[in-house]
Amino acid sequence: MKIRPSRSASILCALGALCFIAIWYVLLFVEMPEHQGVWLAAWEAASYFLSDANPNRFVFWATIFSIFISVTCSILFWATTYWRFTMVIVGVHTLAAIFIYDLALVVNVGMPLVMAPYCFQERVGNV
Repeated sequence: MKIRPSRSASILCALGALCFIAIWYVLLFVEMPEHQGVWLAAWEAASYFLSDANPNRFVFWATIFSIFISVTCSILFWATTYWRFTMVIVGVHTLAAIFIYDLALVVNVGMPLVMAPYCFQERVGNV
């Protein structure tokens, strides 16, 4: 069974979202304080990371936004009628990620762009 290029791009978007979710998991649930419960400590850590008291809160908010964008693009790629619009969203997201994240995260965000020529071939014909 051959997987359609738009479905492959959808899976790659989901993997990008999973990368950011893993970052939040490590931030919230690794190195827990001993005197607090797991969920209370995670809640306090998340509220600090996203609060005005943290000077780097922009990066943490950007990761949450990237999770939302990656999941949305994954859903839109699965609904194959919006593949061009979704490629544009992925391209803009990758461009913004260049200025915010390190290279590994930028590659994870931009990986669905690799499938763009195959999506065009499938929909329009040979490019």
